[in-house]
Amino acid sequence: MRKLFILVILCACALADHAQSASPASNEAKGLKDYYKNYFPIGVAVSPRALRTDEAQLILDQFNSMTPENAMKMGPIHPTEKEYNWAGADSIAAFAKRNGLKLRGHTLCWHNQAPRWFFTDTTGKPVSKEVLLARLKDHITTVVSRYKGIVYAWDVANEVIADAPEDHLRCHALVNAIQQLFDEPRPDLGGSQLKRTASVELMFRRSQPTPGALRIAEHVLTKRRDSSQSDGSI
Repeated sequence: MRKLFILVILCACALADHAQSASPASNEAKGLKDYYKNYFPIGVAVSPRALRTDEAQLILDQFNSMTPENAMKMGPIHPTEKEYNWAGADSIAAFAKRNGLKLRGHTLCWHNQAPRWFFTDTTGKPVSKEVLLARLKDHITTVVSRYKGIVYAWDVANEVIADAPEDHLRCHALVNAIQQLFDEPRPDLGGSQLKRTASVELMFRRSQPTPGALRIAEHVLTKRRDSSQSDGSI
């Protein structure tokens, strides 16, 4: 509801700003993406089904960036160890490429919609961290390679921040295993010895982010700034 309200406000502001300078006909020909083209892309979450309905034209009229709602998540796209289900994600990627829309991949690692086989062996017993990491690496490499050149950015690790205000990282097998990939110690963040990773999306789903989330975000931004300064990019 909050996202819908924000979208409505943005639409109203855009239309009001141009109402006096543009004719009614030109207003009808423009979408939200056109009013904000000099500022940022306007994105929308889509499903393969939506692209086969009249919603497809609405997407083309109003938006210039898309994100697959579910089609690229771990469970739908990789239901069993030896099986990838590319149909839904491919249709979204093809639509974006055909119509010149930016495409953001969502998501490579998430505690929800992670298939059970990721965590168990053929007997149903939990696999080691080494096996879990190997499976995760294979999954990420395969998916990212398939959409290279079409997807401009990925939500790599989704919702890793814990819901409880007193916690920092979510307690989950995937989150715990990912920490083994990090190669540089971070400062103590309340009992969790975090280390560096290439890309982590911090999802702040509250009006006031938790102290742990803020401390992690601050550290990520500091590392990015230090890295940029060292290579002369800023």
